[in-house]
Amino acid sequence: MGKKRFEQLSFTVALLAATILIGYWLAIATFPHFYFFNPLKNPNIVRRVELTVSTVGWVLLSTGSPIILFLTAAGKKGAIRFLPFTALLWPVSLIVSHITLDIETGNAYVSYLHQFPIFIFTDILLPILTLIAWFDLRQPKKSKISA
Repeated sequence: MGKKRFEQLSFTVALLAATILIGYWLAIATFPHFYFFNPLKNPNIVRRVELTVSTVGWVLLSTGSPIILFLTAAGKKGAIRFLPFTALLWPVSLIVSHITLDIETGNAYVSYLHQFPIFIFTDILLPILTLIAWFDLRQPKKSKISA
């Protein structure tokens, strides 16, 4: 029974990885101008750094997280420890970027979430689902029992 449960869990993890990979890259293919740009062209150094970090963030979430989940599904349990980093860099960088924009311009530029709801999936739901998967799949720390 333990092996069957592992196979079901592996299938579910691989399915989640495929969903993240396909869902995210479909959004990227639909809105390439949102993702593919040169962050170093921004004249503001703070924005340059933020945009560079966010670029690394979406690549990690769209591709790194599925790779980690595929490795986990294949039995490479150690890979799971990197999942929170790949899941959080993108949304955290977006939050910082929106705060900076609000401070600098008075507009946080979050109306895109209403105009294009797919970004609710990529910017909010996928990171949350990835963290939920990490929470369920991570190896629990062994507690020390003192006498």
